[in-house]
Amino acid sequence: MDFNEKFIEPIGYSQAAEYLLEMVNCSAFTQMEGYISGVFKAKQLEKWVSEDDVNGILFWFCNTGSTQKPILAIQKIREAYQNNPAWLSGLTPNRPPVHGRGLRIVKDLIKKDYSSQASKADILNDIQNEPPINPQNFEYVGSRNVNNMRNQFRSNFSSHLNYPFAYFSTKYGKGSPYFKQFFAQGEITHIRYYLGYSNDEYFNGQRIRIILAPCKADGSNLKKEDCLVKHIEKFNEVMLLQYSWPPST
Repeated sequence: MDFNEKFIEPIGYSQAAEYLLEMVNCSAFTQMEGYISGVFKAKQLEKWVSEDDVNGILFWFCNTGSTQKPILAIQKIREAYQNNPAWLSGLTPNRPPVHGRGLRIVKDLIKKDYSSQASKADILNDIQNEPPINPQNFEYVGSRNVNNMRNQFRSNFSSHLNYPFAYFSTKYGKGSPYFKQFFAQGEITHIRYYLGYSNDEYFNGQRIRIILAPCKADGSNLKKEDCLVKHIEKFNEVMLLQYSWPPST
């Protein structure tokens, strides 16, 4: 498939709703018991993406125990992304130059009770009007534990992805300015993630997609009227991030 800009650029709530609708209509949603969202405080991530020696942010997909509810572990990484199977397969939570001690687990998981009859309009209305929430702080976790949990997730969801992580670039490539633009659109104190899905051939082998949405101080999602005028003049809508590797562009 030819390179497509739509898989790189930030998205709005409408495109996010499409990814979530595809998630609802696939078997992974049932496996995850509907836990396809969560919220965490933005301060640590905003600090990490501004550090000179950080090239990206890793989101590890994890499972623990008998449940298949997804848990995200977040980690900053010094190493630039490499689009080759040996690097992708060899990347682990405790391999230098990964910042192993920076691992954090998102504690606030949110269940979405979308029915199989849910429409894009239903989902769009839901994510644009998320209720307030007071997220807890991250929970620190050891790299060995995350390594075991991400292996468990990969085993459980092997038909949906090849690699149990998403790498968001902060320093190079087309995605490098996106975090800066994301945090500049308004007063963002929390971040809500969604786990979307894409059946597009472009995402073959890596269909579970992380979407990051900006939240206000009360934990509800940012709306257009909450954004700075200069952001709306340039982008015309709330910016959500979805540009992660693999696959690489």
